[in-house]
Amino acid sequence: MDNDRREELVQLWGDETSEEWTQDWREELTAEERDFVAGLDESYRRGTRQLCACIVIRDKLRRRYGPGQIRELRSLGDCCRLELRDGRTYLVRLDSRQRLQFQAVDDCG
Repeated sequence: MDNDRREELVQLWGDETSEEWTQDWREELTAEERDFVAGLDESYRRGTRQLCACIVIRDKLRRRYGPGQIRELRSLGDCCRLELRDGRTYLVRLDSRQRLQFQAVDDCG
């Protein structure tokens, strides 16, 4: 598959909605094209999961710490970097039960 076809598939993929007629183009794909589009679908799902995880993490952290306690809160993929005003820094993720998991970060190393 050449780059022009890849760009065309990305455009078709990006124009999809929940309306069936916007997805009809998928029925005529070659095996190589189906694999390429499956990769687009998986990247979208992964990105959506990461975004949702960060939203939940940020909400839980803001409930746990007051605004005066947080120096910086930054999203990084499926986790957040939390820097507290007292100097402690953590990478924070959700565990399988949606609880916050803190991993201390040593900024000196």
